[in-house]
Amino acid sequence: MSDIDFVKLQFAKSLENNTNLNLVITKEGDEDSIISIEFDDDSLENSVILNFLNPLEDNPRIVYPIGFCNGLLCLCILTRSQQLFAVLNVSTRKHWFFHDLGHERLIENKFYFQSFVYDSSDDDYKVVRITTLGENLGCEMMLYSLRENAWKQFSKDFPYSICYFTESSYFEGEGGLDARVLGNIIHYLVVPITGKRINMIVGFDFSTENYNEVPLPDSLVSSDIQLHMTVLGGYLCVVSWDKETYWVGDHVWIMKEYGVKKSWTKLFTVRQDEDHSCIFPVAYSRIREDNMLLMINDAYAPTKRLAWYDLKKKEVNVVTKLKRIMPENFFAQVMVGSLVFT
Repeated sequence: MSDIDFVKLQFAKSLENNTNLNLVITKEGDEDSIISIEFDDDSLENSVILNFLNPLEDNPRIVYPIGFCNGLLCLCILTRSQQLFAVLNVSTRKHWFFHDLGHERLIENKFYFQSFVYDSSDDDYKVVRITTLGENLGCEMMLYSLRENAWKQFSKDFPYSICYFTESSYFEGEGGLDARVLGNIIHYLVVPITGKRINMIVGFDFSTENYNEVPLPDSLVSSDIQLHMTVLGGYLCVVSWDKETYWVGDHVWIMKEYGVKKSWTKLFTVRQDEDHSCIFPVAYSRIREDNMLLMINDAYAPTKRLAWYDLKKKEVNVVTKLKRIMPENFFAQVMVGSLVFT
């Protein structure tokens, strides 16, 4: 068996058995903010701070994650003179830098979103960049191939505005953390640039370079409903709340059968209170049935915390043991560890 075959087999076994899990904590703008925590049990006791940016001669100005796949985390690094990417294997600590040769195409004062994906159709890792051209003007989409070390512009029109630009997502993040990858499809929360302004999800298949609209429940399409999106337990997931009656709570939905509108199911509702204002599902517990790890926004401060939610008891229990090492504002994601390297 070749080394490549062994690496693929190891990763496939981890996926099948739901083992070798890492809870990865990232924070924009802090070079020492990548924290990896073992997630095979619920203790969250074994953690390590990953610091690999020191070798850069040009000190980082802004650092933010743009995506993860196959045990690899991709970061976008803006320095004083350039933009580059870093790919980090969270398990082996190996990393690789590559320069963004398309950085000169970025337009000042335009929002852009980047995602890191693996295209199984040609065994290539790619960065997908979507840039908002302005309200009612749609977006420009480009794809970067690590294998070819080159950008390619997507030729088809993208007649939507990304939700960050339209202020309809609370957990917006620069660079693409609001873009969710499921299989070979990146999903974006959008509104159409023409006609009635409604909430929509559009999926972009980066292997075929086609996009399709993914239906939402009728109760979620109104622009009065705030949405943010993730992938939970292998399903597309959205969290919704009404702008006018936000105190009623955050409603967590999953799409049990991809692309089927009627398969959207409301899992639970967490009422907003004096302690938190918004929730974001991270992952199910591996060992405790009906328990889920959440990110929660503090009600009166721009900070976040981790908490366990018991779906049966409908209780939120804040994780306190990580307070010493956790940044005040962060993004949390569970990744499957691997030996993969590009």
